[in-house]
Amino acid sequence: MGTIYGDALKSGGKFDFSGANVTVDDLPIGVYAWDANGTLIGREADPGEYGSNVISGTLTKGSYVRFDGIDWIVANVSGNTYTLMLKKMTETTTFGSSTSYSGSTITSKCTTFQNAMSANALSVVNSKTVQSVTAEVWIATRSDIESWTDSNDQTSSAWSGIRKWTGSSEDDYAVKDIYSYWCSDPDGSGRVWAVAYIGLFVNDNGPSYARGFRPCIEVVQ
Repeated sequence: MGTIYGDALKSGGKFDFSGANVTVDDLPIGVYAWDANGTLIGREADPGEYGSNVISGTLTKGSYVRFDGIDWIVANVSGNTYTLMLKKMTETTTFGSSTSYSGSTITSKCTTFQNAMSANALSVVNSKTVQSVTAEVWIATRSDIESWTDSNDQTSSAWSGIRKWTGSSEDDYAVKDIYSYWCSDPDGSGRVWAVAYIGLFVNDNGPSYARGFRPCIEVVQ
């Protein structure tokens, strides 16, 4: 297999791989691969692009990165494993018909989100069991979020990215009028925990209420 690194290649450019004379016509910048017969296999995705299994950005807690064409915030770091939370909420959803995470509307949305990700990206995403549901895309529990953020350090990038946003107007973390997002665990009184835009955990509405959808993944790099 041959690989080219570099700038755009114009019409008529010829490259010899394993004895095969290959003509490259107006390829954009990138990494390309051919088989021994001179057939173009395709362009490899750059880090962060859809189809890449590499995160683009600084992998420190609270930083913003791009993975599989999606913008994320690094919620937690443990060795070479990085928990990523969707950076910006753009839609709301009910939790479901009950407080059970299994079989809920929100787990169905996680499945839809997962199915839209590339196979190459998912190859480096861990499966995680949350509330008895095992999947690559999941919703964090209240205790997860508490462990990722320090209430004594509310000026940190992790706090501001995970537990604080505007609500009444669009910002880096949510479109206008998303004031809370779902956790995955019930509060024990017929409701489900959520994170409010002011940084607090709330349980003021039942599972049929609409809140922000903010999925997470765990990536090994």
